[in-house]
Amino acid sequence: MNLDPTAGGAAVSTHFNYSGTNLAGTAAIYAAPPLLGVTLVAASVNGIPVTSQVAAQLARYGGRPLGTVAMGLSVDRVYGCKGPQGGLMVIEGHR
Repeated sequence: MNLDPTAGGAAVSTHFNYSGTNLAGTAAIYAAPPLLGVTLVAASVNGIPVTSQVAAQLARYGGRPLGTVAMGLSVDRVYGCKGPQGGLMVIEGHR
């Protein structure tokens, strides 16, 4: 997993191989008060872009659209920073 800080949140990228199938994706994480916003930026299977199809399947299996996530608190701000060991995402909020 790779985390790249952005001005208003973080871009989280990951990839893995499952039974010979290569899967990869990137999501933007940001504050969407009072929720955490999530936008699927890119997704691919064996190098073939499938972003809209993956977003639709995640929404179908999860029972709701991928777009916002309740965190159990009101999200005020999301930011990230990069250090020598990798990235760090911070979610600030209140109850």
